[in-house]
Amino acid sequence: MDIKHKVGIKESLGKVFEALSTVEGVSQWWTRDTRGDNHKGGEDSF
Repeated sequence: MDIKHKVGIKESLGKVFEALSTVEGVSQWWTRDTRGDNHKGGEDSF
């Protein structure tokens, strides 16, 4: 069984991508204790 959620976001695609794919972006909405490498193939830790 799959659980699917649909969330409407009123923001530009670029800002959403940044919030989900950079250490700085994730630390603004998920957890402040975020470290990682923003480069392709880099790893993050929370």
